[in-house]
Amino acid sequence: MRRAVLTVVLIFFAGFTWAYEPLVYKTGTFTLFFPEKHSERALKLLSSLEYHKLTAEAVTGASLKGLPVLLEDWGMYNNGWADPVYFMITVSAGLTSDMDWLSYVGIHEYTHMLHLTKAGGMPSLFTAVFGNIASPQLMAPLWVMEAVTVYTESKLSPYTGRVNEGYFGAYMAACAAAGEHPGLVKAVYTPNEMPYGTGPYLFGGMFFKYLADTYGEEKFAAYFSLYGSSLLSYASPLFPWLGMDNTFRKVYGKSTQQLWREWGESLEEKHSGFMIDGEKVTSHKGHTSMPAVTGGKLYYSRSRVEKAAPFRTVRINEWVERDPGTGREEVIISSPSSFTHPLVFDGDTIYFAEAEMTGGYANKSMQGFGYITVISAFDRRTEKTKEIVRGRARAFYAHDSRIVYAQDKETSFGSEIFEFDVKSGKREKLAETDIMVTGFSGGSGLTAASARVEGKNTDIYIFEREGVVFKRVFGTPWTENNPAVYGGKIFFNSNMGGFISVYSYTPDTGVLSRLASGGAPGGAAYDDDGGELYFTGIEPGGINIYRREPVFEPYEAALYREETEAVPLLEQGGYEEGGYIDNLAQLAPKVRLPLVFYDGEQFSYGALLAGSDVFYDLFYDLSVLYDTGKNGFDFSLGAGTLALSPLYIHTRTWAGTSAGADIRAVYPFYRGLRSGISGFYGGMRLGAAESADNIIGAPFAQLEMKAPGLESVVYGEYEYRAQRGDGSAGFTARTAFIIRRLINAGSLELSAGAEAPVYYRSAESGEVIGLEYVTYAHFNAYLRAFQLRAGLWNPVSVYFEDVFLRFGYGNEFTGIYTAARYGAGVHIESKAAFHVPVNWGYEVEVIMVNGSFAGVTHGFFVKTPLMW
Repeated sequence: MRRAVLTVVLIFFAGFTWAYEPLVYKTGTFTLFFPEKHSERALKLLSSLEYHKLTAEAVTGASLKGLPVLLEDWGMYNNGWADPVYFMITVSAGLTSDMDWLSYVGIHEYTHMLHLTKAGGMPSLFTAVFGNIASPQLMAPLWVMEAVTVYTESKLSPYTGRVNEGYFGAYMAACAAAGEHPGLVKAVYTPNEMPYGTGPYLFGGMFFKYLADTYGEEKFAAYFSLYGSSLLSYASPLFPWLGMDNTFRKVYGKSTQQLWREWGESLEEKHSGFMIDGEKVTSHKGHTSMPAVTGGKLYYSRSRVEKAAPFRTVRINEWVERDPGTGREEVIISSPSSFTHPLVFDGDTIYFAEAEMTGGYANKSMQGFGYITVISAFDRRTEKTKEIVRGRARAFYAHDSRIVYAQDKETSFGSEIFEFDVKSGKREKLAETDIMVTGFSGGSGLTAASARVEGKNTDIYIFEREGVVFKRVFGTPWTENNPAVYGGKIFFNSNMGGFISVYSYTPDTGVLSRLASGGAPGGAAYDDDGGELYFTGIEPGGINIYRREPVFEPYEAALYREETEAVPLLEQGGYEEGGYIDNLAQLAPKVRLPLVFYDGEQFSYGALLAGSDVFYDLFYDLSVLYDTGKNGFDFSLGAGTLALSPLYIHTRTWAGTSAGADIRAVYPFYRGLRSGISGFYGGMRLGAAESADNIIGAPFAQLEMKAPGLESVVYGEYEYRAQRGDGSAGFTARTAFIIRRLINAGSLELSAGAEAPVYYRSAESGEVIGLEYVTYAHFNAYLRAFQLRAGLWNPVSVYFEDVFLRFGYGNEFTGIYTAARYGAGVHIESKAAFHVPVNWGYEVEVIMVNGSFAGVTHGFFVKTPLMW
């Protein structure tokens, strides 16, 4: 009864509490939930969804009603996701440099929901009974899921969307020119190489663009209709020839592989002459960007993703100083977080900006945390770093120990301009502007900016500190950004007319020059003394720095037509206001699955129901199982809430052949992205097993830290157990830590811990009895032996990425015995069925007890995420 009361109280509390007041706007198609402070952006999002929805519905051949959309504030982090299983969309409310972020992300996620929930025939019966988790569309590779969304987002305007922005097209052109058209399995399984996690979006979006141009856009709707109606689609993850290939063949007359090869051949024919206008300076895998030249040295940002162990990668971001004459390089700044702005030089000080997290944002999905920018000063003489500014800063420049920066307005469109005196620590607000500033360069004399008006892409401006004036000097409907001032000229990137190129604009003469075509959006730098231009160029294996001697000849900008219409805001009668009851209406179970378990001897049969509201005020799962061995039912009810976000609470109650309950509360006191403390959590777990007389309580804490290539976690808890029926009780302290260090072609991992009972009072005698303590330590070294990077599309979809060797040592000491284990193994990092990582191989372990040989274990193993 107590467990039932606890669960009911939690559900009631969660259902009617929210940390920030929600508002609701509704149309027939969308139900939009949002925090009150973002009502202006909420109306724009709803208006754009209604305005553009027919575009997505025509592409997919589907439509929806009453789709929940949650608008949240994630600070300067912008993203969105669609959840077809729990039937909702989540979108961030921040500003971006995109022409129209809310339209762009809204139509992208709506397209996801349209095609991922589309089912017909027998599969439509499955989804009606079991929920969208049974949709055949979920049995497709990620590149198909992202292909239609990237294609659709790019239909809103010829000047926005990733198909139109130039980078995707340039990468495919570079692959075609090099004769390295990516195979279909690379698109499916995204190995740890260019273009990394962007692959499904890039390959899928450009492939669908080819299909639309060659065979007609109307075939997409036919494809999704047929795929969503075929029982064979469920076989696609393992046997594409049986499902997905069959659908492509019926719609296009050719299999997936045939169409993919055909696309590659067309690219090779079209882009055989693609080349980068310069000499290659760096040869890195991954991304280089934001070159700068000062004092005869070249500086640039390098981001690399290293494989540390099977299915574990580490990203390291570095600022590199390079001597152009000798080629000598030195990493001067490194960070586990991303760099958000080019370096800014002011005397002996280098200013750099990193992404960081802080609390206090109106969201539940990130537990109230959001992204900001931290500007720091690196003193080249002392090599010490000091934090200078933190907040919503998007662009800045410096001169004479003063930083002028632009930060996004919090709830409306535009920027606020501030000046910060580094020496005195004083900050002054200079002005607010209705344009959004995305880049600054300069400081003394000429200062350039990239900025945009609402609903348009960024253009190039000159900024005058006196009077805080922005003067537009060049722009097109395409994107002009990454301004860099050298020698009285403004260098910038633009994708006007196609791929991204480097241009210069001379304010004194008004001359525009096209200087180089690299295809990558990484900015440019100019060495006045050497007369060389440095810029980023794209190739199949990465983005690198190139150089050339520029020719400043007049260039005529590409001709264009303004084809983008402003999205009209919905009038008051075009939508209605709702309330929290609309959130509660979403609590109906979205997952309804039969369950079958076999423990090696007996079967258990039952069902699972699971659901959630939109705000994560209540998410739950209920399972009922009949155990044929014990001839009895088992019930389990789990319920969680983020109603008091960032506090997370979850409880589970079970009854039947066994009974018990537990509740766990976790509070994230701190989260960070930069070097240092990256997380600090505290919480409490309470439980009662078999009866309410058997009580467990344990406060706990966890500290996380990281640095480039290094991460560590320390955990501790103090557990109390009491059996009130016989009077026994005890306290146990536990602690553990793990440290991982990236090394060349692998990683080192050290973990250790201890469990020490403080005391245990006997139920029989009432005496305090000393119990044995346990300590352990484990060391593992993972070394990548070689790369496989090969796989099959048919007859079985599988991919083999890297092979690792593992060498390990572990011991356990209890005071009575010492056990030591020496192990080695081969781990083959594989992926199968489109989405499933599989770690398999062979392990050998030698066991020693109290210094004596105790045996050898060995054998093959296969592990999937369900087993990790």
